[in-house]
Amino acid sequence: MSSGNLLSLKPLRKRDWFLDGGQAIVSMPRLRSRVGKGLLRLIGKDENYRVKLDPISSSVWEQCGGNMSVGDIAEVLKNRFGDEIEPAYERLGKLIEIMERNRMIELRE
Repeated sequence: MSSGNLLSLKPLRKRDWFLDGGQAIVSMPRLRSRVGKGLLRLIGKDENYRVKLDPISSSVWEQCGGNMSVGDIAEVLKNRFGDEIEPAYERLGKLIEIMERNRMIELRE
């Protein structure tokens, strides 16, 4: 994860996505190597698979446009989900960590 205070960093989406019934669907690569992608094309498989995010993750994903800080996103979640999101900062921090590790987002200063 990037250095610095996580709450001040601004997450930016790195993957194609769309909304389906209010839930975000994110396109993720099956394989990262050129050889692997070539094999997938050769056997007629899509290079990407789709990940359907739950309502809370979808809400976070929608806010990851590079303009809002993680702290700002936490406040949006608290207002939208109330007690259901608590402990908000811990849950959001873990979700941001997972998204960054899976190369779904990048964190900017």
